[in-house]
Amino acid sequence: MKKLLVLLLISSLMLTSGCWDSREIEQRLFVTAIAVDINEEVQEGNVNRLIVTYKYPNINTIGKNSDGGHINFTLSVPASGISQASTAFMGEAPFPFYFKHLKVIIFSKELLEHEELVRHILDELNRSPQINKRARIAVTEGKARDVLKVTAGQEYRTEGGIYQVLRSNKFTNRFTVKSLTDLITDFDVTGVTIVPRISIVSGKFVVSGGCILKNYKFLAWVDQNQNRAINIMNGIIGLENIDTIYNGTLLSYAVTRGYSRKKVTFDDGITVRFDIKLQGYLQGYNISQKNQVYDEKTLEDIENNIEEELEKKILETRKFLDEIGAPLFGVGEHMSKFHPKMWKQVKDNWQEMMPEVKFQLNIDVNIRRTGLTE
Repeated sequence: MKKLLVLLLISSLMLTSGCWDSREIEQRLFVTAIAVDINEEVQEGNVNRLIVTYKYPNINTIGKNSDGGHINFTLSVPASGISQASTAFMGEAPFPFYFKHLKVIIFSKELLEHEELVRHILDELNRSPQINKRARIAVTEGKARDVLKVTAGQEYRTEGGIYQVLRSNKFTNRFTVKSLTDLITDFDVTGVTIVPRISIVSGKFVVSGGCILKNYKFLAWVDQNQNRAINIMNGIIGLENIDTIYNGTLLSYAVTRGYSRKKVTFDDGITVRFDIKLQGYLQGYNISQKNQVYDEKTLEDIENNIEEELEKKILETRKFLDEIGAPLFGVGEHMSKFHPKMWKQVKDNWQEMMPEVKFQLNIDVNIRRTGLTE
């Protein structure tokens, strides 16, 4: 019996298939970032309307036995789509590309002026099982490939410095983090979204402000103050400084935590109440002997001053968004989740209706610590 069992085990091992198609890690090129530009040299009838750039790390520079050399490589090629580019690279790249570690996708503003191309690219990215849907999205005013080329020699992490900045809004509100899935969802729900703006300044990349997209096309840029107002209204509150003038002196309020909540009512039209609460401390403020910052009345005045400044920025931003037809304060998303029947009635005309929606702002700023003053 035991001999028979041994023979059966040996036979099963012989019939068991191994990893016949496996590849060693050294035989894969792990793409960490993709840049997509318009092919300005394309001839009429040529399908390669894009310039696609891949960035991938040089794995020979990783680990104790690294051989030095370039930390990252970039390759650019004319292509009709992002996946088609990998085929076109076969004559230049020594190994196949692998996209599961993709972290960043950068589009040029010029590309975003062509709706049909943007739709094609997003549809391709969404359908591809190889593409990491959590990859972060960014837009640049210049060439997207230039951003990757600038950062290629500066980064010392395999995932890249751009991804480290775009990873989350935990430490800043000056831009809005957006993944590929977020981008596609925003277009499906309201047709409007905002993604971070990335620029090259003095040979380095800077992420600040945002790019508004509407119906798969570029609509407008926003600066970091407008972007912060949009984030706060959507409950995205990071560690951020709010500067204001109090009694002729610059005051810096550092936000440590907070929340923003919406409540929509339909009694007389659509009214949205925003309850915004922020906690933080004074980062810097010079006071006189007659106006001590730890005085309760002074603290209350400063809190009111910050509330007024924040309300002013929010209303200014709302006016700008209404003028360009970009409802980005999350009201439509809120209604689609909590008032689906009403949202179904107004969805098709929401962008035209948004300027008529009444806003009630209830902003509560608390100073928990006064910091160092003199």
